[in-house]
Amino acid sequence: MSSILPVTSSTEHACTHGSGGYIAHASATYRAFCVRVDSASGMTDVRAASAKAGKSRVDGTWRVEVTLSPDDRTRFAALTASIAADPSPRNERAIVIDGKLWGKPAVTSSITGGRLEIVGAYVGDLTSATATALALATALALALALALALRRDTGR
Repeated sequence: MSSILPVTSSTEHACTHGSGGYIAHASATYRAFCVRVDSASGMTDVRAASAKAGKSRVDGTWRVEVTLSPDDRTRFAALTASIAADPSPRNERAIVIDGKLWGKPAVTSSITGGRLEIVGAYVGDLTSATATALALATALALALALALALRRDTGR
């Protein structure tokens, strides 16, 4: 399951077990941090229309480009509009997939095109393998949702 959630706090240490926060593990250049979110005002069960892994033409880092479904584009525009003017970290949105934090980019204006990039908890965090696996998992979730909708509509 994919969620896009407003960040309520971000602290430089790992989350304590059972705290409800999401952990961005330490890397060679970054310390671990704990991200807490507002699940009630975020987007859960987010549906992608497409997802693909690729390298940035700017810095060569791996990323996953996601295009949201038409319904989620509207929800995403409303969410980003509601947090864009907030101070950091409340202007950030946590991208959570299957219970794991994949990024927390800052929002400075409403994003109406329904497209986003996942670069990892830190820029450069994704590898070719993780970006490809994440894009595949997103595409498989889309295929499953479409199959279930078709089954429901046809009664099969």
